[in-house]
Amino acid sequence: MPISVTKNRITMVLDGLQVEQGHVRATDLEKELRLLLSVLSKTENELLGQRDTEIYYLVVDLRHSSPSTVVLEARSLRQDQDRRADVFKALKGFVHQVESGSLDRLVETSLLRDIRDMAAPVTKTLAAVTILFDDTTMKIDQGLRKTIDQIIAPEEVFNGTMTGMLEAINVHADANRFWIYPGVGPTKVKCKFPPELRKKAIEAVGHYVKVQGAIKYKTTAPYPHEISVSDLVDLPQDNLPSFDDLRGTLTLEKGISSEEFVRKIRDAL
Repeated sequence: MPISVTKNRITMVLDGLQVEQGHVRATDLEKELRLLLSVLSKTENELLGQRDTEIYYLVVDLRHSSPSTVVLEARSLRQDQDRRADVFKALKGFVHQVESGSLDRLVETSLLRDIRDMAAPVTKTLAAVTILFDDTTMKIDQGLRKTIDQIIAPEEVFNGTMTGMLEAINVHADANRFWIYPGVGPTKVKCKFPPELRKKAIEAVGHYVKVQGAIKYKTTAPYPHEISVSDLVDLPQDNLPSFDDLRGTLTLEKGISSEEFVRKIRDAL
C-alpha cells in the first residue's frame, strides 16, 4: 500500500525475508532505528554547529506488516526557534549527494558510516530498507553501501599532536587502543599505540593528555578519525584551558568557507 509522508516526519520501511514470512528480526529493527536516529542527530549537530540537540523524535506510527513501518515525528525542544525544516532540508541535500557519490562539503565520517551500516543486513537478514521524508525516498541497499565505501576510502595522513581526555582503553589480546575526547572538534578519536606505551596509556586513563603521531583524516571529513601514536604526554590536570580560554583562539578568515579553513590548518601541520 502507498505510504504517505507528512511534514516533520520520517518513515523507515523494513521488508523481511520471504524465508521469515516477511517478519523482521527484533535485532534488525533495533539496529536500524538506532542508526537512523544517529543520522538525524549528527545531521542536526553539523547544521547547528553544536553537540547538544534541540530536536527529539516521537514514534507516531508503528506497523508490523505490509510492510513493517516505523514513523517518527520531529519535535523541537525550543519554543523560540524551530529548526526541524532546516534539519530535514540538510538531510535531503546530504542524501542526494551521497547517492550521487560526490560530496561538496566535509562531513563526519561516522555519519557516512551510520548510513552504510544500515545497509549491512540487506540481502542477509532483511530484504530491503527504505527511508522516506518530505519528497525524498532513500533506498538503503548494497549499491549505496559500495558508494559510501568509495566516498570515505581516500585518506590523508599528517604528523602532529592532539589533546583530549583519555576515557576509554582496550588492551585485551594486545589490541592496544584508547580513545581521546577533545574539548573541541571531533567527539572522539581512536588511538593505536605500540606495546612500549601500554603502561603510560593505562596510567593516563581519566586524564587530559597530548597525543603525538600520524593523524589520519578521511578526505571527506573535517576532523581526524584515528592516530597512530608515537608518544603520549599526561598533562598537568590543574593547569588545563577552559572553554572560555579556547573561545576566539581560532578565527575564520574572511571570504573562505569553514571547509577551506580546515584544509588550510591541515596543510600547515
